[in-house]
Amino acid sequence: MYYTHYSRRGNNILIRYKKPNDQNTYSKVVDFYKPSLYTKTSEQEAEWFSIYDEPLKKVELDNIKAAKSFADQYKDVPTMGINGNSNYENQFIIELFEGKQPEYEEKNIRLGFVDIEVHSVKFKPDHKIKVRKKNKD
Repeated sequence: MYYTHYSRRGNNILIRYKKPNDQNTYSKVVDFYKPSLYTKTSEQEAEWFSIYDEPLKKVELDNIKAAKSFADQYKDVPTMGINGNSNYENQFIIELFEGKQPEYEEKNIRLGFVDIEVHSVKFKPDHKIKVRKKNKD
């Protein structure tokens, strides 16, 4: 399985994905995700550590709304030191794929782009870049 798009809407994570050797695209609303954040702890035998080598305690929250509320509640408390990925949809994808890049099948992914050309009265297209003085109007 690999994803083609994901986003968050409230407490839900919307994911669009494909299965290997399958032309169909599937969509799913994930409403059961329980994100995690990390707080400072005095335990020196901690399992988790910050990038500054401070011991951390993992806090699992019931849903995305609870995680946002928890982070907002303690953001100004220096002794709490909230750590972790607050982009909860990214946190979900990282956990779903165990931190590995999914194996994409290029033949099943369609890409497109739009290039808009516009007309400008003062600009004359040229292959050389020119410097000009500002007009005094």
